[in-house]
Amino acid sequence: KVGDDVFGFLQYNGSQTQGAFAEYITVKHNECATKPSGIDFDVAAASTTEPITALQALRDMGGLREGADTQQTILVVGAAGGVGSAAVQIAKNLFGAHVTAVCSTKDVKQVKSEFGAHIVIDRSVEPGYVQKLIEEKAKFDVILDTPCVLPSSATKLLKSQGTIVTTAPSGTMYWNQIKMIFSSKTATWIMCDSNQKDLNIIGKLLSGQDQLTVPIDSRFKVKDMAQAMAKHAGSHNGRVVIQ
Repeated sequence: KVGDDVFGFLQYNGSQTQGAFAEYITVKHNECATKPSGIDFDVAAASTTEPITALQALRDMGGLREGADTQQTILVVGAAGGVGSAAVQIAKNLFGAHVTAVCSTKDVKQVKSEFGAHIVIDRSVEPGYVQKLIEEKAKFDVILDTPCVLPSSATKLLKSQGTIVTTAPSGTMYWNQIKMIFSSKTATWIMCDSNQKDLNIIGKLLSGQDQLTVPIDSRFKVKDMAQAMAKHAGSHNGRVVIQ
């Protein structure tokens, strides 16, 4: 209703003519959600695109479900990034999955202690981790490859009915689809959708204790937008927020 504090993001589609840097925008009522009380605007704004992408990738593309009879297993590649870090937390705290995460050396501690991954693989130390997992006969219900870097051989890590999800279509994804056409395994990619139902799920996780942490690297005023974009284009650890 009028006066409510809301959060969300503009839909990613070819007909979109608005930009989130504008002073005023209009969105459909079911494409945003009421901001949770106690959550600052900067945190809410930083908790939309990536967590929603992670949620929809795991649930809608990967098939993770709450209250599954047996614990589901997931491999998250790029676990320190925006989508990956959210995926680790959502998979564990919402779906109760066992999470194996892949990141670089500098992020191992954060992915383990802050985001809560059960197993963390340091790709800098173990660049051949995919082959090692194959040799160890590791199997996953879902593999979320956020940077789209896994070789096609990673499909050997999928359980029957398992899915490998990427954040963009790629040649490897299409090849995986072809080679698994007669298999129960699948390969696909995620395009996120801003909707009230899923934003409410993210809002509930944000409000819960240690359920979803969204790191913020820096905050900039609108007048310093050029600095904010430069920061975003360079090195940063977490979201860059414009207030």
